[in-house]
Amino acid sequence: MDRPHERILGTILVVLGVAILLFAFYQAFGMLGHLPSTTSAKGPQAQFAWSVNGFQLTLTDNSRGNGEPITSTYWSFADGNSTSAGNTSHTYARAGNYNVTLLVENRDGSVAQSWATVHVGSGSTGSGTGSPSLAPGGSVQSVLGGVFGGTLSGIARTSEMFIVLVVMWMVGASILKAGWNLITPKSETIQVRVKPRSLQVEPAGYSAMPSYPSPAAGAPGASAAPSSAGT
Repeated sequence: MDRPHERILGTILVVLGVAILLFAFYQAFGMLGHLPSTTSAKGPQAQFAWSVNGFQLTLTDNSRGNGEPITSTYWSFADGNSTSAGNTSHTYARAGNYNVTLLVENRDGSVAQSWATVHVGSGSTGSGTGSPSLAPGGSVQSVLGGVFGGTLSGIARTSEMFIVLVVMWMVGASILKAGWNLITPKSETIQVRVKPRSLQVEPAGYSAMPSYPSPAAGAPGASAAPSSAGT
């Protein structure tokens, strides 16, 4: 049986499903390209050294511009305070562990960051350097939200992007499958009912008793019917 309308609709659905899948893959590769990566040789290198003496933290900025001068520096002390100074120090009000972050930007707009976890408190001492330089991309202002949000905000954003991509893939695959089912030939089922030429039906509950020939009177082997009266 010819199904022109179904075939046209199925072709449209197949094209739409393929387009959604291709768009989802394009978005996935685009998102991967914006994930944090190690700074290239052309971008800035965020580096710093730190030392702790009690509640006081001293920071030394050792960042390099790699051919372009650094035009912006930003420190986050993870206690609600920040500064744009180069070498700096900060005194904490409470003892604890703090994630100190350094963001630097060079003249061509490339950004790099480094961070370190420091412990301050009464009698605390220690020193060290920040993590290897990372390039989050964008300007200093565009990555401040990531600094304040911390790891949880990054995980939430990554999960959100992953869910969106999965939904797009599922929708595209469903539309593609529906269109393909309309295009492919369907098997036809033919039902045949056979009616008997003659059909005899006996009333329900009726049972024909078999009939036997009565023996002739006086015939050998004949016997009288037993009497119902008791003997």
